[in-house]
Amino acid sequence: MGAVLGVSAAGPVAGGLWANIQSAAMTGALNPIIGWIVAPVLAIGAAVGAAVFSVYKHAQDHLMGEITGLLAGHAWIMLAHNWSNRTEIRAFQSLEEAKESFKKGRTLRRMIVKLNRPGQQPHDNTWGWTLPWVEHRFDGLNPNVDNEMRSHLLEQLESVHVF
Repeated sequence: MGAVLGVSAAGPVAGGLWANIQSAAMTGALNPIIGWIVAPVLAIGAAVGAAVFSVYKHAQDHLMGEITGLLAGHAWIMLAHNWSNRTEIRAFQSLEEAKESFKKGRTLRRMIVKLNRPGQQPHDNTWGWTLPWVEHRFDGLNPNVDNEMRSHLLEQLESVHVF
């Protein structure tokens, strides 16, 4: 089969399909066909790029409010994964405030958590994580970034010596 296609362990072989395609390409015989191949590939690429940009732009028009980071006395935290490796933290004093902001997140992946009080035991979130908070709500696209958001919040809590 390899000889018919024009390939072997040592590379292309003479007389096979690969060698014939190379010869046709070198003589310009494939030029008319290339346009019929390249144009649709470029068009599909442009359409995919436009669709991704549209989803990104739509997500950036959220109305969740300013990023606050961790604030003393604010037990309710909303984490939002805003594309790339960026996790945003917004702190709230009540669940109602957090839910109101949460609803305005559009397609961004986000979660609401309630931080433990000092001295309270960590919780098992049933996904293999023992955490110093209770997870309440999730929404948005791309749930595979949840662990990244958890890791980011743990790092932030450790940096301010909360636990």
